[in-house]
Formats: sequence, C-alpha cells, structure tokens
Amino acid sequence: MKVLIVDDEEKILASLKKGLEEHGYIVDVASNGIEGKSMALAKDYKIIISDIIMPGKSGVQMLKEIRENGLNALVLILTALNNVEDKLMVYEVGADDYLVKPFDFRELLARLKALSKRSQVSGNLGEENELVYGSLMLKTLTKEVYMNGEPLFLTPKEFELLKYFMTNPERTITKNELLKKIWEIDFETSTNVLEVFINFLRKKLEKNSDTKYIQTLPRVGYIFKTNK
Repeated sequence: MKVLIVDDEEKILASLKKGLEEHGYIVDVASNGIEGKSMALAKDYKIIISDIIMPGKSGVQMLKEIRENGLNALVLILTALNNVEDKLMVYEVGADDYLVKPFDFRELLARLKALSKRSQVSGNLGEENELVYGSLMLKTLTKEVYMNGEPLFLTPKEFELLKYFMTNPERTITKNELLKKIWEIDFETSTNVLEVFINFLRKKLEKNSDTKYIQTLPRVGYIFKTNK
C-alpha cells in the first residue's frame, strides 16, 4: 500500500517512514503542505498522513485543496492540537481520522489497518453503478453524487455513509452497525466521530433539499427515508 507522509519535522518523517516500510508499506515523504499537495495529486496514494501546522501551507489547507481537486485518498491527521474545534475542522475539510501527538506507533498501525478496512468496505457496498433514491443519485464507480441533477460535493467518508444509507433505505440502522460497517474501529472516539459525520452529511443534504433524508431515532440509530 502506498502512503504519503507530510510533516515538517525531519525526525518524525524518518521514524515513520522506517517504521511503516518495515511493516510492508511503500512510503514517500514531503516536508510541507505545498510539496505534499503536489505529490498527492501526482501519484496514486491510498493513505495520506499529515501534520497540521507546517510552513508554506498547513495540513488543513492542503487537505481542503486536494479534496477540491477530487482526490479520494484516505487521510489521517497527526497533530499536537487536541480540542473539539480542531477535530471538527479537520473532519469538515475531509479528514478520515485524527491521531494526537505524541502517540504510540502501534496505535498508528492500528489506525492505518482500520482505514484500509474502511476502503474495502466502501468498495463492497452494493454492486450497482448507480443508486437512486428520492432526488438523489449516487454513482458508485466514479464516486459522484447528484441531487435534483446538480452535483453535490461530499468528502470520502460522507460518500461512504450516504452510500450505505442508500443501499439500506427505510430501515432502522443502529449506530453500532454504522461503526462496524463503515469504520471498523473500536476506539473510544468512534461514536463522536460518527455523529460528527452524520451532522455534516445531513446539513449538506438539507441545504439542497426540503427533504429530511436522515432521521434520528433516539437511543437507537438512524433511518433513511424521504419524509419531509
């Protein structure tokens, strides 16, 4: 699996590159967000690991720009920042996971394994090229979403959630089911992460339609249907 690490600290780059290569990953490194963006758009990386605070271009700005360019690589943010606002910020621009420095290398490996499983789960959800429900159309191969014929921009994780909802409409989906099918991860932050992504997806859908597709069932989970 090809991985890109973006960090301005040489010791971290060298340590992570060596450790990941010892576990079978193919690793490239970049020392700032400008270089990271260029490499991310030029090569087919499955996972990008990035710091936030870097010279030239921050990890958040880099992530925002590569998402705007249609890059669907999975992104794990590494940072010393550890408050709710920072986490919401990186998730909103398209991060898939978040790990606070300092961290145990074994946890990083576990996160990368979980991200790999998410990618496999996403690829196995449904076999049809197009899913249609209400005013929504989702193309599973090109990862495009349209509402009322107009393109709807979603981050990779928002896309996975919508895809799962659209393949399981009008039935109760528990939080545990979503965590297992989409995240495949058991960290304590998973439940909060799920709720954050549900809120992001819901806001985007309701901004472009009067239909409230994602309805919350208190203490149970969610149901996806077209009731207004």
